[in-house]
Amino acid sequence: MKKLLSALLALVVVFAAAVGLMPGALAAGTTYTVTYSAGAKGTFTQAYISSLSGYSVTQSANGNLKITVNAGDPTPNAPTAADVDLGTYQGSYSYKGVYAASSETDGVAATVTENVTYVVRYNAVVSGVEYSVRYVDAATGADIATPVISVGNTGDSMSFTAKNITGYAYGTFTSSIVLNADGTKNAIVFQYTSTASGTTTTTTTTTPTTPPTAAATTTTTTTATTETTTAANTNTNTETSAETTTANDTTAANDTTANSDTSEVTINDNDVPLAQNNGQNGSGTVWYWVGGGVAVAGLASWLIIAAAKRKKSK
Repeated sequence: MKKLLSALLALVVVFAAAVGLMPGALAAGTTYTVTYSAGAKGTFTQAYISSLSGYSVTQSANGNLKITVNAGDPTPNAPTAADVDLGTYQGSYSYKGVYAASSETDGVAATVTENVTYVVRYNAVVSGVEYSVRYVDAATGADIATPVISVGNTGDSMSFTAKNITGYAYGTFTSSIVLNADGTKNAIVFQYTSTASGTTTTTTTTTPTTPPTAAATTTTTTTATTETTTAANTNTNTETSAETTTANDTTAANDTTANSDTSEVTINDNDVPLAQNNGQNGSGTVWYWVGGGVAVAGLASWLIIAAAKRKKSK
């Protein structure tokens, strides 16, 4: 009887350890889908699409980019002003950042922990002023990625995120700026440290006195006009399938221009597929293990009590 009780207790311990290890095992191999939408007024450039070649990318009929990413990996580089072609809207509208469609939160997360859709936000140009975003080696000050030079409105609050650059680690992931009427003050600089020597960086973004000069940048100032878009409007490049995604091109809370662009965003549930691994739905499996462990523990307790009573009766 003692041997039987010892075996049952050992089994209970094994079940408890297995249940503790289940969450990590279920999370392994999980993937999520990060979707980037260029919104109602732009399209992604071929250069940007090509820059994502290291991922599994599917482009929808409406131009959305669906990127498969392992859970916990860095978020693929968000599109910048240089990655969006405004076409006929060039000069009258400008890129104003990227936001999460589900929460309206500006910017992207540093790592991927869920299925998510990010949409490019635009703003009507009223008091155009130039700004620049640079990515530099902290040790040398040299650019390690092409600077972004674009136009926004004086007083606009702009938020930017660092790029993932092979061989380098960024010091700060996000940085914001309120555009000044003096364009020379509108510069965001992300500093990076080379990972070749295994070093890390704690530097923060800085604002240089003089930003890079665009070779041919046109700043357009237009008089205030009002554009009204109702929820019934649909993007002309909407997919013919069940998937429909348009952009919600809204200005930030501090944008008060009369001609701020506003469009309705509708994102079908199918637009962001579920993770492609059963690990995401592993909570049910965990409960089966917990239930089994409890049952075994209960059986073991009953046998111990029964054995004790039998011994006492003797």
